[in-house]
Amino acid sequence: MSIGKEIYKQLGGNQFAYITGAKHFLTHDNWLSFRIGRNGSKANYVKITLTPMDTYTVEFKRITTPRLSRKTWTYSEYKETLIAKREGVYCDQLQEVFTEVTGLVTRMPRVYFKGGAL
Repeated sequence: MSIGKEIYKQLGGNQFAYITGAKHFLTHDNWLSFRIGRNGSKANYVKITLTPMDTYTVEFKRITTPRLSRKTWTYSEYKETLIAKREGVYCDQLQEVFTEVTGLVTRMPRVYFKGGAL
């Protein structure tokens, strides 16, 4: 199994993607990146990299792509702003770090009913 798929599983898999609105997943040798929707940190891009010490570096960025201004007919420039960077994160801390920075919950709560049906 590739490292990117393993990181995806450690984040919570399909449930993580559904709840956080994460999309455009991209993986390479030792990292996974994806886009996220609106959140408290203003980040819209996350990159998780596996380090040689078997820990993760998690980067939260705000990426602004060039857009055409209809008033001046010029393009705005590509901008990449680092919002937060966490190094030395263990696999069981990935969800906690993601929630801490973005404010987005990564898992659905389990609801148990005592007694009968709904």
